[in-house]
Order: sequence, then C-alpha cells, then structure tokens
Amino acid sequence: MYLEVHVSHGIDGGAPHRGQPSHSLVPSTSPLAGLSPKNQRRLSSALIGVYAVLVSEMQLFGTAHWEASGPAYYADHELFGDLYEASQQELDGTIERITAYVGPGFVMGQEAGRLVPQWFERWRLAGSGSWIRAALVAEQDLRREIGKAVTALRAAGPSAGGMASWLQGLLENHDLVLFHLQQRSAPA
Repeated sequence: MYLEVHVSHGIDGGAPHRGQPSHSLVPSTSPLAGLSPKNQRRLSSALIGVYAVLVSEMQLFGTAHWEASGPAYYADHELFGDLYEASQQELDGTIERITAYVGPGFVMGQEAGRLVPQWFERWRLAGSGSWIRAALVAEQDLRREIGKAVTALRAAGPSAGGMASWLQGLLENHDLVLFHLQQRSAPA
C-alpha cells in the first residue's frame, strides 16, 4: 500500500523552490506514513532537495573537470576530477539511505529530474565563467538543502536519526570541499 505525498519545486530568482504541486508515492511502511501530511510534504521535499543538489553537483564537478582550462588547468582538472569521483560515492550512499528510509522509487521522481538542470544552470550563471565560483555557490546551496533536511528529519522523530546523522556527516565532508574551493579562489 502507498500513500500519496505532494511535493513540488520550481524556480524563483534563479534558485529552485516549491512550485506547482505534483505527486510522489511513499510506501505505507515508510516512517513518513506516521507523519502528518504537512510533515510528510516537508520531509519529502527536503530529501528530494538534497538528492537533486547532489546529482547537480556531481554534474557540475564532472563538467568542470572535463572543461578545465587556463593557467590553472591542471590543478582545476585534478581538483574537479577528485570532487567528481567523491560525489559519485556520496550520491550512491545518500540514495541508498533515502531509499532504505523512505522506500523504493522515491528519489527518482519527476521533482528531482526537474530540479537538476535548474540547479546546474543557476551555478553556471553564478560562476560567470569560473567553475570554482560556480562550485562555491553549489556548496552553499548544498549546505542549505542539507540543513532543511536535517531539520525536517529531526522533527520526524527518533526513527530519522540515522538519516540525519548521515546528512550531518555529508555536511562535515563538504567542509573540506569548501576549504579546497576557497583556497583555489583566493588571490595568489
């Protein structure tokens, strides 16, 4: 048996946000099933947000790796190559945990599919030709989305503890990513 959960996103000022309603199905055995409809939507939206940013960030890192150029070509190529490889592992681990927490089929919905190109385009424009600047904006957005998800998970109760801990760990891993990007963006 499945519960219908309404989740939606759109674009506002360049950043993806909630927009027109659409639907996702959540198994009735999911911890979401015990939440109020409002909290189901909030938690679903937050987890989809994290997933979409991670997919988008992996795409950004891969593109920056392949398109690195200029005087710092090799350093940027290597940095983004490392970030691209690490992001694949993070995305896989996150999808596995979301699926275990919420149920199969949840993360691959149309909401995330619409958000990925929106995030990527936001970062590309914000970078103004600099993949480092684009990645710095992406990291800020990832932090914000993880923060929303951790808040929603904590409100969901003790059954969300493992998922919240995973996301906190992910955030801590990205402290190092942010540090490396900031070092590359600092004037020599």
